[in-house]
Amino acid sequence: MSTWKGAVRLARYEWSLAGHGSWFNLILVLYFTLMTIPLLGDVTEPQARDGAWYPGGAANFFMLALLPCFGFFLNRATLGGWRLNYMSGKLAAWRQLPITGSQIAAGRLLTMLSLLVPSLLLLLVLQYAMVLRHEVDPAGMALYSLFWIGYAAAGGSLYAWMEIVMDGKRYLLFCSVVTVVLIGVGVVLSVSGFEIMRWALEQAAAGRWLPMLATAAAGAAVTLVVQRLMARSIGRRSLHA
Repeated sequence: MSTWKGAVRLARYEWSLAGHGSWFNLILVLYFTLMTIPLLGDVTEPQARDGAWYPGGAANFFMLALLPCFGFFLNRATLGGWRLNYMSGKLAAWRQLPITGSQIAAGRLLTMLSLLVPSLLLLLVLQYAMVLRHEVDPAGMALYSLFWIGYAAAGGSLYAWMEIVMDGKRYLLFCSVVTVVLIGVGVVLSVSGFEIMRWALEQAAAGRWLPMLATAAAGAAVTLVVQRLMARSIGRRSLHA
């Protein structure tokens, strides 16, 4: 069986186990849309940035920290991973089957991307319909979407890799540290006068496709590199950790 066929079968299996997790993800996207609409309004109004760092800082944080999380099911196994250490059980079961580490890694990333991309596209379509249609045309919105899909794919791939190599408690600690770091990054960027959402919108509205496509290409490259690293990590992963 080729790596691609094995990955597709594992992704289908993951989706079959998701249960209501996919519905919870849809609720998360809708909730996140409602949360970001006021922030988008603040970011897209020039006068809102004069002397006020909070709107831009919050928008930076939400987009940087939460978009990669759209690639993970919100089910009991995921939310209780710190306690249940469910990934070790999955790997133990998969490694007893006639499938390779490359197939497992590709299947895990394919599952992440097959959830991430539709969720992110839904979010961006809703943002465009409610606010951003006044800022960019459809072609510009397509460039803007490529930028965030590339970023989220890279971030989601790294999260998936750490999920493989760490036990549940260390993975929770890792995610907590990343969250704190991104809060700091969002605030520092905003205080320095740089708002990544506004920058991306301006680039997209001006038709500057190079940074948008470069980010999308970087996301694809990171995903491919992570797939190879993850395949190596699976063979070394302790199933009792």
